[in-house]
Amino acid sequence: MACKSFEARHQKVSNQYPADHFDRTHRLVSTIATRSLYSVAQWCPFPNSTAAGHNLFETKGAMPFYALKGVTYFLGHPHVWKQAAFPLLLTLAFSIFSVFAFFVWTLRPQESWMAEKGLPSVLSWVFAVIFVVVEISLATLLWAFLVLEYFKDKIFAYVLREKGYAELVDRDSQESAVVRVCTSFFRLDAIFHIILLIVSLPLHLIPVLGSIIYAWLHSTFVAWESHLYYFDLKGLGFKQQQRWIRQRKFLYSSFGFQCLLLQMIPLVGPLFIFSNTCGAALLAIKLERDGGGKWVDEEDDEALLVNKKTPYGTV
Repeated sequence: MACKSFEARHQKVSNQYPADHFDRTHRLVSTIATRSLYSVAQWCPFPNSTAAGHNLFETKGAMPFYALKGVTYFLGHPHVWKQAAFPLLLTLAFSIFSVFAFFVWTLRPQESWMAEKGLPSVLSWVFAVIFVVVEISLATLLWAFLVLEYFKDKIFAYVLREKGYAELVDRDSQESAVVRVCTSFFRLDAIFHIILLIVSLPLHLIPVLGSIIYAWLHSTFVAWESHLYYFDLKGLGFKQQQRWIRQRKFLYSSFGFQCLLLQMIPLVGPLFIFSNTCGAALLAIKLERDGGGKWVDEEDDEALLVNKKTPYGTV
């Protein structure tokens, strides 16, 4: 009787709401996902990131695809190819060498270690290959961060000049790429990023979804690093950069997410480093047009950020 009563009630509900049943489920799933991302925004290392007016979904409209715009810009401007030719050859050489080195020198030891821990032979090989691919991606990202900053700055500056923002590039007292890279390693957020990088590595064991989650976790940091040159041009110190990004959280997170997904593609991933630089410059231009050139830090009344140079990395 209970089963028949339940079936009768279920049939009655199905007959009454057949059309919008899927829509209700979709809205429920969307709500859960939104709240989950909201929780991530509260957890992220930017204090008060969910304050009024500065929440995760501050940007209006759909996700802006500036990484793809960067690819389009790069392909459509042969002059940028000349800027990127030498570092591209270096990057390709490094990519080929890293693939050869990691697969020859680290694949077998990792497979043996996992087999010793009791994993079946097939799973040991699968996990070893996954770890090697991840290690190649991390090595490429480290290479890009340490070696290619000078070349990326030149491409970034070219895009700004070509779009009519030469006055921003020609400002005095710019920090060198080497100084920016070295000082960035001693920031508190950089230490947090390194820890997060290590802790989140096991996510790659989850096919596809794990890499997507990994890219989203690191997205804001990647976008921040892509705009270090832009922040130097504007004279923003560390705390000011933090507040700048906090006010544009979704815009930066979505851009970094796209960049990281492209750069994580084995072998060809390093080629997207320079198109991502073009995308970062186009994003900077968008921010300038939206009033970034007149932005004043509301939490620092004495910092007139357009014309005042502050020491990079100061707190």
